[in-house]
Amino acid sequence: MSIHSSPEKEEHENDKNESNTILNSDSNEYEENIIINEVSEVSEVSEVSEVSEVKKSGKFPNKYENYIIDKKKELVLDLINFIGYASFSDTAYIKFTDIQNERISIYINNMLDALKTVFKTYSIRSMARKNKDKRFCLNILRQLLQDIGYTLKMKTYPLIRNNIITSSTKYRIIKKN
Repeated sequence: MSIHSSPEKEEHENDKNESNTILNSDSNEYEENIIINEVSEVSEVSEVSEVSEVKKSGKFPNKYENYIIDKKKELVLDLINFIGYASFSDTAYIKFTDIQNERISIYINNMLDALKTVFKTYSIRSMARKNKDKRFCLNILRQLLQDIGYTLKMKTYPLIRNNIITSSTKYRIIKKN
């Protein structure tokens, strides 16, 4: 049996050899394409599962869910650090005069615009009243702490000055139950 080479067969084999050569020289490029395709398929699957989760729960996943709470805590922590507390879990008592004074009042007034961005003025009444409150600093501190789940515990102690017995008050931060 003789093998006849037709021009069509030779042309087909030449094309085949050229494509093999291209595949061999560009194998890295094809491997990258395969990897990229696999990655895109995986991401498509995760997107589909996220969409199905959204359809089941009726809510979109929110990566900013705790943003406002975190900003509230950050602002209040900044204020209590300025007053003299080390953190929310600080067990030290701070005197009333260290909370309610001109220095703290100025600091809070400077913070009011930032506080209004995350706290609602109807829940923190002292923000709207500014310096109309007799105990502005103490009240706003108490209201800010209550909004984020803390409270001020008051302790009254006797104070003797010039043989006159008076009382004074000090406060510490406590986590609400």
